[in-house]
Amino acid sequence: MTWLTKPNSALVIHISCAIFMISLIIFSEMKSPKQIQYETRNPSIVIEPPLEREKIQVRQRIHLSDRLSVTSLRYIIENVPHIKQYPELINGCEVTSVAMLLRFLGNPVSKLELAKRVKKDTTPLKVDATGRILSWGNPEKGFVGDITGKHLGYAVYHQPIVHLINEVYPKRAKNVTGLDFSTILQEVQNNRPVIVWTTSDFQPTKQWLEWKTADNRTIRVTFKQHAVLLVGFDVDSVYINDPMGKEGYKKVAKEPFIKSWEQLGKQAVTVF
Repeated sequence: MTWLTKPNSALVIHISCAIFMISLIIFSEMKSPKQIQYETRNPSIVIEPPLEREKIQVRQRIHLSDRLSVTSLRYIIENVPHIKQYPELINGCEVTSVAMLLRFLGNPVSKLELAKRVKKDTTPLKVDATGRILSWGNPEKGFVGDITGKHLGYAVYHQPIVHLINEVYPKRAKNVTGLDFSTILQEVQNNRPVIVWTTSDFQPTKQWLEWKTADNRTIRVTFKQHAVLLVGFDVDSVYINDPMGKEGYKKVAKEPFIKSWEQLGKQAVTVF
């Protein structure tokens, strides 16, 4: 019975390999789920492995985080300088916001120089006997009225601001007007402060009036209009450099801010 006392060496090797593979399978099944990391778009995200039927939902949540829909997301652009529009430019919030943006980019131009260079709509102001404005300039064409505040002044909108930025920082202006606010926040997340048109109290307003422009167009405006530089956000708030504020990084409630921005035509400008 030689085969009992001297087993076939090939058979022993096969049996040993099978035992080894079974051991590996058992060990992998016993491995703690928390030791497994799933690949995501964001390498900092580690997700405990869900049940099979939940995996698609987890991937969807990861994708939404890339569109700034994750509740824990917070982003602040550091070292954005704060510049006050007062006392020289009582109506100069837009050009002062441009000055902050350009200084952050290492291309400083003073707010007073920008106030001189921004386009103006010099259409004269006409009022009725009660003081109601009948006709005036169009802020889409240029600054309306007196930017210094020595006389009545209104504002300037995104089109002349894009032109102004391109004058001093050629071909770098990026007009993101009309896009969703999530896109504006994405610009901030890309380390680009954004000039945003809102109201002076960052709330939606009911104080509106109308006047005719030089081309006989009726425009709807509010003297609560204001422009600021958006520099950060979190779940419930945005952080702004307010030209009328005493210092930068003012924290403002996000939802009313967005509503006021929508009232002003979703105007927003940044740079490439």
